[in-house]
Amino acid sequence: MSRAAAGPLVAVVSAALVCFLSSVATQAAAAPSGQIVVRIAADGCHFPGTPLIVGQTAFEFRNRTRRVQTVIVGGKRSTIRPRKTAVVPVVIAASGPVRYMCAKRPGTLFAQSEHVIGIRTTNGDGEFFVRASGERFIPRGATFLRRGPNDLGAGGFHVYTTTFEVGIYDAASAATQLGAMHDDGYNVVKVYIDLQCLQGCLGDNGTHRLSRAYLANVIDFLHSAKANGLLVDVIADQLPQTTIWARGECCGSSSYNSWYLPEPSVDGYREFWKAFISGLVEMNAPLEVVWAWQLQGEQWFEPHALPLSSNAGTVRTANGKSYNMASPAEKTAMLNDGIVYWIDQVRAAIKSVDPTALVTLGFFAPQTPNDWRIGDDRYVVPMSVIQQSTVDFIGLHPYPSGLPLAQSMQNFQVALPSAQPIVMGEFGAFKFEHSSAEGAARALVDWQRESCKYGFDGWLFWTWDQNAGAEGEPSMWRGIDDGSVIAHLLSPRVRPDPCT
Repeated sequence: MSRAAAGPLVAVVSAALVCFLSSVATQAAAAPSGQIVVRIAADGCHFPGTPLIVGQTAFEFRNRTRRVQTVIVGGKRSTIRPRKTAVVPVVIAASGPVRYMCAKRPGTLFAQSEHVIGIRTTNGDGEFFVRASGERFIPRGATFLRRGPNDLGAGGFHVYTTTFEVGIYDAASAATQLGAMHDDGYNVVKVYIDLQCLQGCLGDNGTHRLSRAYLANVIDFLHSAKANGLLVDVIADQLPQTTIWARGECCGSSSYNSWYLPEPSVDGYREFWKAFISGLVEMNAPLEVVWAWQLQGEQWFEPHALPLSSNAGTVRTANGKSYNMASPAEKTAMLNDGIVYWIDQVRAAIKSVDPTALVTLGFFAPQTPNDWRIGDDRYVVPMSVIQQSTVDFIGLHPYPSGLPLAQSMQNFQVALPSAQPIVMGEFGAFKFEHSSAEGAARALVDWQRESCKYGFDGWLFWTWDQNAGAEGEPSMWRGIDDGSVIAHLLSPRVRPDPCT
């Protein structure tokens, strides 16, 4: 959890991202993606599921036949003698389809570029950096969000995200707002994938898999972000409705608890994320501009729902362990163990198809030791537990309307030093607290400055220009309100150093 005092770097990196992203495939050519073993048998060539990364790749062809085999990959032709193995270096120049001919059979592989941002540790503290240059990267941005009524079926509707919904997504408006973010010097935009509706969302109600039309909208947004030098934090915090992956309940409950604890749900999340990313790769999405895949906007458990509401019996969870529901200590252990297992499993699945990706998730502050969410008993695992997982970085969501920042940090219980960078993934201002956007902006600037002493590594405010609030959510000031005063005062262009 490194101190984010090197603020001027933010503006420099943001300005350089446009040029860098436009040539990312060329710059990535020096980065080897490892050795890919291909078995040549009588029935053809067997390529593994190993992701193909732009750059120099070594293919190890193992000819198990009694004939000389000719292989052509990425335009390079090689001859493999009978019963012999040959290692063939191939330069993959750009992302997208890579044609091959092997054992007289044609096929297609899909190459993807290395992600722009990585994480390194210095004296035990994690920090973001630009892979190509080694420069430190300090994420600063906002959430881009659209909401509207979603058809849940059987006459049910609710207001939920509609940012990329087919027939609703407005590419021109998105490009305009991304351009405004770029002009203010921001380098990250956060978006939510639309998952809960029968028509137009990511899930295809006909095939029960993924909608290619929806993926095309996401890809369009990624291209617009790339053109404006912005990286994208992509949140898919549920399994898409009506799809083959939306399965799994725990102990007769379909609560939030059932998303994380039972084995079918863990399997569903693993397979969904692999399918989602693979679908984007096959449609040649510019995944290099994805800053992170975010598993949850905010993660919590429900104490009043099964199995936590039960005080008898045992529960076996996806990690293979059983827990006694009569024991409060074992209930806590079940949640701690369960969320770490869930994170590790889903992250491993993502890395199997996108090896240079970063994975994160977000949290609001737990309820103890400083009580603050009156009447809200949702349970949030301490960050010291989350830090035991393989998650790459953690998003905390302290709002000025909640606890004082010092008490929020006590509740979060971040263990220091932290190899995982800590980002303020949400902070914003409610209209009931501030009568003007300028007053809200001044409060948010003060909040950001104060947070620097707690070592935050980046900031994303809520929201840039959302069109509607969530059901029951008090009205909030947006970045673009009243002449974009919030967006400007928080911007790297106006305040290159977020801590001053």
